[in-house]
Amino acid sequence: MNSTEVAFTVRHLVISKTRGRFTSYDVTLVTAPIAPSRSR
Repeated sequence: MNSTEVAFTVRHLVISKTRGRFTSYDVTLVTAPIAPSRSR
């Protein structure tokens, strides 16, 4: 079971909104084990 979703909303000229979502994605997590406060 996968409950993660990547979705977005884009406003164009304050008139309309376009909504979308990605059905597949790849994630890279960068951590700083020596200084966790510097992780992104």
